[in-house]
Amino acid sequence: MSDALAQRVADWIAADPDPSTRDALAQRWAMNPDEVAQLFERPLRFGTAGLRGPEEAGPAGMNRLTVRRATQGVVAWLRAEGRDLTRGVVVGRDARRGSESFNDEVVAVLLGEGVSVFEWESPLPTPLVPFAVRELGAVAGVMITASHNPRQDNGYKLYDHDGSQINAPADRVVEEAMAATGPATLGHRGDARHAFLGADLVARYREPLVE
Repeated sequence: MSDALAQRVADWIAADPDPSTRDALAQRWAMNPDEVAQLFERPLRFGTAGLRGPEEAGPAGMNRLTVRRATQGVVAWLRAEGRDLTRGVVVGRDARRGSESFNDEVVAVLLGEGVSVFEWESPLPTPLVPFAVRELGAVAGVMITASHNPRQDNGYKLYDHDGSQINAPADRVVEEAMAATGPATLGHRGDARHAFLGADLVARYREPLVE
């Protein structure tokens, strides 16, 4: 393992907010550094619609630090596009293992970056996130879900201001910003920029479906 790669691994371990994945990666590094090197050489890619992969430590897996960095990348993309961040980002999650903690990371990073957040309070079907983006005039939406992937996976879907899943070249911009991120500034739900979404918006979604 090169000195540069060893430093990347050490930096990742130091930045990981989750003790379980932080310790798991440190133990793997001590026992099999070549295996860990492969994780860093093949990180999850931010492709069409976002990220999807197994819940595990390091940049090749879905974990709290991966989600934190992805959200920093999203903010960098929105700023590069000159978006009005006061319009907010809609955040939602499914009921998979890990989704709630990943959702929390998205909210904390957005608020720490000064972005307004519209958060769905409970697990929900994916279409409600892009619906809320359009209904509220938000600049983007994030949904924590791996859709039909196996249960050990999770994912991060990103929607543009019109409710469509992002694609090229926005995905490359987010991915490049992810790779260049430093420590995240985290906010809290008590921030005036945070609001929960609830039953009234669900009713608006259902209205044309039940007529």
